[in-house]
Amino acid sequence: MLVSLVLVLGARAGLSVEQIDDLAMALEILVRHQPQSAREASLEPCQGRLDVSLSNVDREWLHDRGPMLAVLVSEVDETASGVRLRVVV
Repeated sequence: MLVSLVLVLGARAGLSVEQIDDLAMALEILVRHQPQSAREASLEPCQGRLDVSLSNVDREWLHDRGPMLAVLVSEVDETASGVRLRVVV
């Protein structure tokens, strides 16, 4: 469901197909790490940008894989509750 929302909102924000695909891949990597964990997600589309926040992400795991995620999206930021991924046109 989350990937479907990323596809729609990414297109509305003006992201390229490649950017949307990379963001979906980053989200799959994050969710597969702890598939049974309850998470909340928020998506904030703006013209030329899409932010996706995901709660309940293991900080140590994120720290180890942050560089890999940074290849897929424009910015990876730890938040108080998890992580925010940002893709900018």
